[in-house]
Amino acid sequence: MKKITLLLLPLLFLSGCATYKFHHGKEPYSKGYVVSRDDYTILEYTLSKDNTVPKLPLAKVRFKRRRNIVEDYYKRMGYIENRFKMAFMDPAVYFLKLVGGVFRLPFIAVSDYRQAHNPAYKERLRRIEDEKDAREEARINKIKEKLNTYIQKDLSNEPPQLETAALPKGKPAPQAVTPAPVPKEEPAKVELPKEEPGALPKEEAAATQPPKEEPVKIEASREEAVMPVAQPVKEGLLKRMFNKLKFKRSAAAVKPKPVKEKVAKPKAKKEIMVRPKSAAGQPVAVIIAKPSKGFSPLKVHFYGGKSYVPKGRIIAHTWDFGDQDTSTKPNPVNTYYSATSEPQYFTVRLTAQDDLGNTAETTTTIEVLNK
Repeated sequence: MKKITLLLLPLLFLSGCATYKFHHGKEPYSKGYVVSRDDYTILEYTLSKDNTVPKLPLAKVRFKRRRNIVEDYYKRMGYIENRFKMAFMDPAVYFLKLVGGVFRLPFIAVSDYRQAHNPAYKERLRRIEDEKDAREEARINKIKEKLNTYIQKDLSNEPPQLETAALPKGKPAPQAVTPAPVPKEEPAKVELPKEEPGALPKEEAAATQPPKEEPVKIEASREEAVMPVAQPVKEGLLKRMFNKLKFKRSAAAVKPKPVKEKVAKPKAKKEIMVRPKSAAGQPVAVIIAKPSKGFSPLKVHFYGGKSYVPKGRIIAHTWDFGDQDTSTKPNPVNTYYSATSEPQYFTVRLTAQDDLGNTAETTTTIEVLNK
């Protein structure tokens, strides 16, 4: 019994511990160091103000200071879980759900029947799920804002000399270079010209002289042509030019102004619904993705419940999320990650099968951005 206890204690300790790794990040974080927790990169461990990551000594200091708070925010968002909980608590919860699911089978069968034969009931369930997903998304966005505020506050409280203090041993800190003293320049002596007796000063002499007349500049418009002032112009030529300009102005006044048609701008949709066409009697696969675009990590809710068949019912859904993850649930959830500076696109494929063995496929695209 004592041996079993001694074996269980290390297992319990190791099951609750996570492994961390310092490494160069992917573009645009390849010049600095990031930290991975169980092979999952978390930028907030070492992130700087200008969306960059520091060198290894400063990265270790920031990781030690931020680790507990950053992981608490990620756990509240549901992106990471404790290994002890995954190894010991989750199996017990799943077992209880499995046992309780046996007693819930009649209620599930009644609900499925009402969804298949009552469109209003099905629409009400979908609306409840949409409201639940909207509340969950709003909750996660608030936690992300709080995490970002904490990172900015941590960077503002960080001493500026910390980067030089965190240099590895053996490398001296860069010394400040004092600028060389600049020699003072003596003012140059200005010799005034000798004035002749009886002559007026230059300022009074300039005041007594008559002012010079500056030539008047005549600007010509695009429609009017101005002849040079220095050249003599005949009276008949002026009349012809005046009549020609008058005719152009009258013609321009008669032209009707083009009427600009107001084009209604399309409203941005928060979800994508793909409803392909199919042959008569064949099933139709329908994908609803919410949201279809966002920042990494992006949690997307997929709905395949609107897939239908004219005669019969849909009995199976097969999902391929485009990131090597799959699912057979009617309404699964998948989280997408991206560490590249450019947007990353994932093609999602849904295969729906009816009770007669017929299948239908459809696809949609998820766009994942990076901060």
